[in-house]
Amino acid sequence: RLTLTIDGDVTRHAEVIACRVRRMFDLDVDLTRVHGTLGTDPYLGPLLSASPGIRVPGAWSEFELLVRTIVGQQVTVKAATTIMARIGSRFGKPLVTACGPTFLFPSPRTIADGDMQAIGMPGQRVLALKTVSRAIADKSIPFPDCDGTTADVKQALLALPGIGRWTVEYFALRALRDPDAWPETDLVLRRTIEQLASSANSRHQSRTERWKPYRAYAAMHIWNDASAKQRTEKCGTEK
Repeated sequence: RLTLTIDGDVTRHAEVIACRVRRMFDLDVDLTRVHGTLGTDPYLGPLLSASPGIRVPGAWSEFELLVRTIVGQQVTVKAATTIMARIGSRFGKPLVTACGPTFLFPSPRTIADGDMQAIGMPGQRVLALKTVSRAIADKSIPFPDCDGTTADVKQALLALPGIGRWTVEYFALRALRDPDAWPETDLVLRRTIEQLASSANSRHQSRTERWKPYRAYAAMHIWNDASAKQRTEKCGTEK
């Protein structure tokens, strides 16, 4: 159960806020169908039984999540968090609140026109971020708030420099709410599939084909399992 309390002037936007929160926490998915498709898999079945409530986490802002995805290309979570903090504090609008965020995340136009020197990213990644931001600001990408389909958004993003398949699929998984998004080049996902199948790559692909149309949820359970194993190994090492 998720309880949402809305106070103050923003109550006039209660319906919009509730809709965004539902998307953030993936509340509209029918987990019964997800479990019906994935639960029969000998590897995924036990994972779903152990953590039956796992959904796909989203974000308040699809654009902010896209920026985070680009920033996080080939860097650690800690490094990406540091860079995102710099972007927020350097280009965002300060907020005076008793709790919660201290900056309003910058708009696509602000990032597109902003000076990204010394932000801590390679030049090519900065170029990719600014190009994407400009395309969204100019509405040349049919972003979620527009009339474009998920396929339209993915195709438009892939056409931009510095945006590869992992970025697009990860963004589709978390922001576009594509239940079948599958970042197949992700290191954890790739290693897991390779371990599950000892034969040719076609066998690897056929296994993930059986997870359709809920491969995004399979990815969440695989990542969750990998994180749990990593924590267990770390605890064992520390003891």
